[in-house]
Amino acid sequence: MTVASAATSCNATPCKSLLANPATTTAIRASCPLCRFFGTRAGFNCEINYRRGELPDAAYCMSVNPPQHVSMGADGELSICRDSVNCLSNPPFDQPILPFGQSAGAGPFNCQSEATGVTCTVDSAGRGFVISSAGIEPVG
Repeated sequence: MTVASAATSCNATPCKSLLANPATTTAIRASCPLCRFFGTRAGFNCEINYRRGELPDAAYCMSVNPPQHVSMGADGELSICRDSVNCLSNPPFDQPILPFGQSAGAGPFNCQSEATGVTCTVDSAGRGFVISSAGIEPVG
């Protein structure tokens, strides 16, 4: 599997040009500090923050139906919110779709888009989560 670097995309809209291009390789490893994407056409929105100023390094995913979100730190610890309007946030309107079967990452975080949801893991901890319409489950 070839890994594409997003370094050339970091200036204006990180990862956007790579993710919008269907010819992009199966894995996108961002060297820039931010890599946002819609996890699936089914309504999962995820964001990976790595070395982004005062923000903690984390992978974050949410869905509207059901209302839920999960945040994972670089140590693999999860913070989960389920079945509440308090779990919702407003994603940016211009995020690209990460096609099913492809992944995106920044720093130690990697997220894979599948038809049923999104799986995110952190390299060093071997831990992560799956978010789907069935809920949020820890992995690893």
